Amino acid sequence: MGGLAIRFQFRGALVGPILYGAVVVYGIFLATPYMIDRLVARRLDGFSATLVFPASWAATEYLVPMAAFAGSGTSIAYSQYADLPLLQILSVTGLWGVTFLIGWFAAVCNWVWEDGLGSRHARVGATLCLATIAAVILFGGARLTLLPPSSQTVRVASLSKKGSPWDPIDGIWERAMYGRASKTEVNEIRRRLSTWEHTFERALNQKTTTGEVEEIRGKFSARNAELLSRTEREAQAGALGADIVLDPAGDTPGISPRHTQLASFRAIEQGFNLVRPTDYGLSAAYDYQGRQIAAADYFQASDHVMVSHVPTRGVRTIYSLLGDWFAWACIAALAALAGKALARPVISPIK
Repeated sequence: MGGLAIRFQFRGALVGPILYGAVVVYGIFLATPYMIDRLVARRLDGFSATLVFPASWAATEYLVPMAAFAGSGTSIAYSQYADLPLLQILSVTGLWGVTFLIGWFAAVCNWVWEDGLGSRHARVGATLCLATIAAVILFGGARLTLLPPSSQTVRVASLSKKGSPWDPIDGIWERAMYGRASKTEVNEIRRRLSTWEHTFERALNQKTTTGEVEEIRGKFSARNAELLSRTEREAQAGALGADIVLDPAGDTPGISPRHTQLASFRAIEQGFNLVRPTDYGLSAAYDYQGRQIAAADYFQASDHVMVSHVPTRGVRTIYSLLGDWFAWACIAALAALAGKALARPVISPIK
């Protein structure tokens, strides 16, 4: 018998009934690879059975956020932040290669657990899995050591806003709800929440319920989080061969520094150097291999200025040229494995 416990937070982005609905949807999303593995892997045997879980995990992480027009912020690959030798595979496969390796390692461990170390097939499969992961890490380390950025650098000074009406600790929402916000603040909020204008007008006229006020707050936070986690702009920069990308952003104390850390993955994937000044969060600059060049925490720095010396040249990566090819390869592999499983009787446990 075993158990799985998952703890996650939306950190204020969603509130009220929307939060509970999101928990249900996100729970189904998390459980999908396990359900697919349960249905398909038990009809397969040996090495092929271990590929079901990682392929389904990578496919689910790719397809579900894409269908929901959401970002990639829930990917398990982000758990490997700062493991630069491993993360160099992002330049080839994107996030999905890291997800696959994590899932494959878990599936092989389960295979060895089920069959025991006495099983020759399990030992061979475990050796192949470990050798693959070791090779990825070694090649990543070699890339970092032998092919570091060698171009000249340019000095970049980036500023974070000071005293902005979006300061999460200045009570703008309370002023807006009670009619004390300035005209500039009201117009800016209305612009940012244009699709919710009717509800916000009710709030300004002090006719909203408590639930509606929380809904407005949640929508504002969720919209900011969505904008920060989308990757289309970075993909365009990679396709165009950009060398330096300036990515100004806004954050809150509850989510910082996660969004900045997520952004560093785009630099490795697309092969550009990234400068990300962030209001109310962590500002940072990264080279195209993911090294942090400079950083400044808004809540600890006094001048809100970050100065970094950024390489003037990036690189063209396989991922920037071919896009999400590995995710689609996982989808194709999963379809092939499912087709193979349908033609066979149930086999349990993995042999």
